[in-house]
Amino acid sequence: MTFWRKWVGLPWALDADPRDGVGACCFRTTQAIREELDMGWPEGWMNHWYQLARQGDWGKLRLDWEEATERIEQPETGALVRFDHRDGSFGTGALPNEKTIITVRHHGRLIAGPVSACGGLKLFRLR
Repeated sequence: MTFWRKWVGLPWALDADPRDGVGACCFRTTQAIREELDMGWPEGWMNHWYQLARQGDWGKLRLDWEEATERIEQPETGALVRFDHRDGSFGTGALPNEKTIITVRHHGRLIAGPVSACGGLKLFRLR
């Protein structure tokens, strides 16, 4: 499945869904990947997560993440990735297959790359 290829290069925009073709943010991109894979996404998460992020309550958001996910060691289709930042915030990405990662990076664009080139990824699956 290569549905995500047309998203690569979209500019970062808060709360933007890449399926609209205008922009992308890490949380919505992660959700979109899982939904495109028919893997689902828990109802109500996005609004709650964005509210916490806008308030800067990354501690609560991190707790919610920990409750909703479990850490895995090997890449798998639909896996989530968490990128921790020094200020306590974090970004997310997802694996549309076990070899490719998609995320919005600090340069402000949606990127895709090989999982093998990303050492030390923190991989998760939804509980």
